[in-house]
Amino acid sequence: MGRSMISLWVWVAFLIGLLVAGAVSPFLLVVWHFVGRPVALALRLIEPTAADLVARGWKAERDGQAADALAADDEALRLSRRDQEVEARRAALLDRHPDLAPQAERAERDRLVALGPVEFLEHFEGRVTDRKLRLVAVACCRRVWDRLDDDRLRAAVDAAERHADQPLPGGEARAIYTAASPAGGPGPDDEARAAAVLLAPWARAIPHHGTIEVVMLTAATVGAAEQAKLVRCVVGLPHREREVSPSWATSTVLSLARRMYESGDFSAFPILADALQDAGCENADILNHYREPGPHARGCWVIDAILGKE
Repeated sequence: MGRSMISLWVWVAFLIGLLVAGAVSPFLLVVWHFVGRPVALALRLIEPTAADLVARGWKAERDGQAADALAADDEALRLSRRDQEVEARRAALLDRHPDLAPQAERAERDRLVALGPVEFLEHFEGRVTDRKLRLVAVACCRRVWDRLDDDRLRAAVDAAERHADQPLPGGEARAIYTAASPAGGPGPDDEARAAAVLLAPWARAIPHHGTIEVVMLTAATVGAAEQAKLVRCVVGLPHREREVSPSWATSTVLSLARRMYESGDFSAFPILADALQDAGCENADILNHYREPGPHARGCWVIDAILGKE
């Protein structure tokens, strides 16, 4: 048999192989989808996707297992943050089963606590006031205070903190920004310097993306875990148990809260926790937050609530 004939048969075999593969592949995909993948998920050989968890939730609710359905939806949200369809389904499930509210609040809290500082801020984009965002950025800059070795940079941070509560006159703000800009670099600590310049009150871009930029600029020094605590201290966690009762605002509580807010010295937080407990506060999140070493920051959501700042 000539070489040309062999080549022809090789091409024929190759074409037949392609046709067979084309016919078999859809069948194999169907088998994998309806048989192989469910088995692999059941045996935990592969990780479920958000769609798998939503389907699991639907099945659990149909079977009368509402708590399992909620757990599946919460896990889906962990994998796919801010998925509007899953959030809507979860909300509808809670409307049908209001008794699951405590479980839902605990799951949401755990999910949010696990987020990094940037993810946390992105999750609440459009739902955090400019004042809170500016105070988050200030808190991050205060954690790199020793790196801001120029008085003009520190003045920019101080001004931004004042600006959060009472906007500075345009001329004063512009002068602070103009003075801080050349002090921002170049140098060995360019990130910290750049963060301080960005905080100058004349830099209108600070909320929301500006705050995230400050968080990223200071991340190497502050550390993501500490930044996340700072963000949660200022922004808080949106679950109903965190509401501050007006009955807690005794003269002692108000005096301590006002003194710490104005001075920026949070060493009396454990005393404030005791005063809140004496006033009837039984919220473990609040009491534990104030008895922990921190970090703490100006704009803390509980102090803000006590003083009527937000």
